[in-house]
Order: sequence, then C-alpha cells, then structure tokens
Amino acid sequence: MLMKKIVGYTTIAPAFFLGMSMALAAGGTIKVNQCGQHMDVLKYHYDEYGELPGLTGKTAGGETIRVLINPDTRSWSIIITDPKQAVSCLVIGGEDLRPTRGN
Repeated sequence: MLMKKIVGYTTIAPAFFLGMSMALAAGGTIKVNQCGQHMDVLKYHYDEYGELPGLTGKTAGGETIRVLINPDTRSWSIIITDPKQAVSCLVIGGEDLRPTRGN
C-alpha cells in the first residue's frame, strides 16, 4: 500500500520526475522501498552519511520533499514525507553535489 501511495505522489509532481531523470543521468541511484518513520529516516542519513536537510518543499498533495546534504562529502539524498503518517521514503541519492555555475 505504501508503494501505491508513493506512485500517487510522483504523478502529481512531473517537475520532480524531471529532476530525478536528470539525477539518474548524472549517476544517481533510485532506492525502492526504503521507508520508515520520519525521524528514523533522518537519523539514519545523518549517522550513515552525515546528511542534514538542506532544501525543503511541498508537493501539490501536501507531502514534503527534502534534499539531505553533506557539504563536506557532497553526498545527497531526496526523501518524500507523508506528514499525516510521519513516514518518509528515500527516492534517490547520489554524490558530487555542487552549485550550478552560469546559465
């Protein structure tokens, strides 16, 4: 059932899919079925990768998207959170995060 809900999230955010496609093209990895209580997911990413929330946004459906970042190692992860259930799922993660230069 949770996987069914995740599919519902992504259908309301086509721009998010575009971002994921670009991340995959750059070598990111989609993680399937890596969900847990929100605070446990945040703690795991901090303990394993030193990642902390760097960017936060809301989908049209009210879910929260967070980009977790480790500025020292430049690793990153994107999680989506259902605020009603306090459940977060890892969507994609990668490395070599850096600012875009120029237009």
